[in-house]
Amino acid sequence: MRILVAAKDKLVRSALIFLINYGYIGIKEDVEEAIDSIHLLEKLRSKNVDMVIIEWGFFYDEALEMIALLKKAYPGIIFIATGIKKEDKKVALDAKIDGFYLRSDSPGKLINMIEGYSKKFINLLN
Repeated sequence: MRILVAAKDKLVRSALIFLINYGYIGIKEDVEEAIDSIHLLEKLRSKNVDMVIIEWGFFYDEALEMIALLKKAYPGIIFIATGIKKEDKKVALDAKIDGFYLRSDSPGKLINMIEGYSKKFINLLN
């Protein structure tokens, strides 16, 4: 599974990539990063991406609209948002994002989400 981590803050990107690479037991994930919206769109256009883990504030106040546009433009890609506010989680899930990882939750919750989608992905390939 190819995962793209999109966050403006390098520490957030690094922490998420570390968690995916070293906290996930199972299939080795191919993880790349996007540092801004232009980089994100270039990665989505130039490469097959199976999952995007995106910081909820990545698009500032337009997060809802941008995630909806990305889901429409790339319907086969799983989008999981990550953030620090419980209110953002409710808004994101109401907007039909595939998942939301609240960074105050245990790292295992994100790993479980990725693992669940990885299993679905593998079943589709078989």
